[in-house]
Amino acid sequence: MTADLSVIIVNWNTRQILSRCLKSVTVNLNNLDTEIFVVDNGSTDGSVEMVSKEFPQVSLIVNQENAGFAKANNQAIRVCNGKYILLLNSDAFLTQNAIQRMLQMMDSDSSIGIAGACLEYPNGQSQVSHGPLPDFWSEARSLFGLDKLSKPKVYKDEYIETGTVSGACMLIRKSLLNDIGLLDEDYFMFNEEVDLCNRCHKAGIKVIFVPSARVIHAEAGSTGQTVQRITRLYSGKLLYFYKHFGPQAELRLQRVMMISANLKGIAYRLLRIISLGRINKDEFWRAISKELSTTYR
Repeated sequence: MTADLSVIIVNWNTRQILSRCLKSVTVNLNNLDTEIFVVDNGSTDGSVEMVSKEFPQVSLIVNQENAGFAKANNQAIRVCNGKYILLLNSDAFLTQNAIQRMLQMMDSDSSIGIAGACLEYPNGQSQVSHGPLPDFWSEARSLFGLDKLSKPKVYKDEYIETGTVSGACMLIRKSLLNDIGLLDEDYFMFNEEVDLCNRCHKAGIKVIFVPSARVIHAEAGSTGQTVQRITRLYSGKLLYFYKHFGPQAELRLQRVMMISANLKGIAYRLLRIISLGRINKDEFWRAISKELSTTYR
């Protein structure tokens, strides 16, 4: 039986925040024919038991270990029945009519394959929700924080065409996945959505950003700002460059990542001295630099 929408949420040890996410889904999508999947990646915090007890309408897929974000989403995509698929992070919370606005845009234009929401922090501050497909210079600017110098934009259009949208809340036409394939499982987490948007563009299908579709995103709900998280983020970027630009482009980006990490380590070492030990993130960036030196294939 075909549904209007299949919602897929991948979870890893975010029981409390997952509960809030699911409540936002059930409250704000009650006017749609919706099926909900939670794919649990080996959680040990009682997430599975919570979903079974509090949300019996949710279909649970339980992995014994962390299979990664792309692979876990694909598990549910293969069995879902929705015309559209909503990939939603467990730390993302829907607001009223956000997804309905995205669906309206996609229903109005069959050449749209992917739509992204306007993400906000819980305090109302805007997050980066979309942007051009990455190239070397955009990644270099980001590594050195120069991307933060751009002023926030005010959008007047119902939607704008863009290069890529955030995977925290991504609406996908299921027929698109039949044409271009599912998420690339070579990505454990991070950049799998950028890769998908790239393939969408290559197929001549639009990716759009919908400013009025507000979604609250707590960000890093299951991983936090850890060495492992940053290393996986960088590894996903390197894999993307390897696949779409070649090994030399990957090596070039890796070198800039190492320079950036080393400079941040030096800067935080100075701050540690000045602050008499109150700021001690220098070891954090030295550990990332060390990890980067071993990631090149």
